[in-house]
Amino acid sequence: MAGAIDKLKRMKSRLKGGTDASIAVPYEITCDCGELVRGVRRDTWIESECSVCCQTLFVLPANVYPSTKLVPSEVLGGTFSERLKIVVGEAFPKRKPPAAAPKTAGGKSAAAKSAADTVEASAVPTKTVARPRVKLSLPKIDVKKAAKRTFTPFRMLMLAVVAILSLTGYWVSQKGAAEAAQQVWLKSGDDIKEHLDNREFVNLEDSLKQAVDAGKVLGKSDPDWRSTLNLYQQTYAANNMASGDLLNAFHQAYNKNGRLEDHASVGILAATQPGSYVFDSHLKPDAANPGFFLFELPVSPGRHTVKASIGLPQLADFMNTFDDGRILFSAAIASVKSPADESQNSGDSNAWRIELEPTTFVLLTNEALADSIGLAAEFDPEIATVLSRQEDFVRTSETWEFREGKALTATTTQSPAKRSVEQQR
Repeated sequence: MAGAIDKLKRMKSRLKGGTDASIAVPYEITCDCGELVRGVRRDTWIESECSVCCQTLFVLPANVYPSTKLVPSEVLGGTFSERLKIVVGEAFPKRKPPAAAPKTAGGKSAAAKSAADTVEASAVPTKTVARPRVKLSLPKIDVKKAAKRTFTPFRMLMLAVVAILSLTGYWVSQKGAAEAAQQVWLKSGDDIKEHLDNREFVNLEDSLKQAVDAGKVLGKSDPDWRSTLNLYQQTYAANNMASGDLLNAFHQAYNKNGRLEDHASVGILAATQPGSYVFDSHLKPDAANPGFFLFELPVSPGRHTVKASIGLPQLADFMNTFDDGRILFSAAIASVKSPADESQNSGDSNAWRIELEPTTFVLLTNEALADSIGLAAEFDPEIATVLSRQEDFVRTSETWEFREGKALTATTTQSPAKRSVEQQR
């Protein structure tokens, strides 16, 4: 009943030259894979998916314009009489007479001959035909078409927009960080001078740390940068001096009879950690160990001498600049070996072996800092001269600030002093 009503509605709307929105307009599209995709058109375009290859097909909405020879439509054009003729012709189609069956050479029709062949074939015993194997096949994927559907022009345009926005944001953030670092670098100059004049070394270290961080952001590499970096390193060393008395620690390593205590080197190393010591000494190359340098240590524990060394190959540049070899520096003690320990390895039982931590080595260049740690220029006029020439060396050397990258050490374990300095840096 519903089908008849729909037909009447369709005929009525077609006679009026329009379409009824309640009547479904079917569509049938052939996919690239050969599958027929069927459905009903809507007022707007829709996307239909092929059930075989999953390709998306775009279906146009129902045609609301009169039908033509090239583009069929539910809407009929022309006069009322012409529309009536088409509607009546569709409602009452003409019947065609059945075509006569073709005859064969014997005078019989093809149908009769087919019936006779069927009877004869039924008399012949049939043979069992094996069914073909069912082969499972995976769906074929067209990579080229899939790439075209994935990387559409619109998506590529959006991706380019996102990339441009990201790069712009990164550039803006970097520019802002550089401007902020420049402000810190300029302001820290006045703060550093003020703290030095007032001998506020704790505040001086904080201001220098900010200046060094800002200089790294700005990529500084000029003499002022090298001087600021070295001033920060020596200020940190001055604020973190070792509290242990090295000479007293050596004397406690001997008993009342003048013999070494058991594990004497462990006791001395524990007494000197953590922190740095200041040395006013003379350097000379260690002929037995390339890259190592020996320096004088003004202690005389018992009947044994003390041999102190540091593995810093770049000190050769310093010695080539200053022939006398005098140097004022600060460094932490990395390892201590007693004469007993040395006798087991090299047969030398008459010397202590002390190795400094090369990563904590820093040249002293400021008179105020040197005076605060006991190297007053008023008691030794040459101290001011040594500090001044070491300042000139730091400012003019383009490689001195990278000395830690070539540092050598004979110890296999990291000392507490080294860990503390690396955490601060």
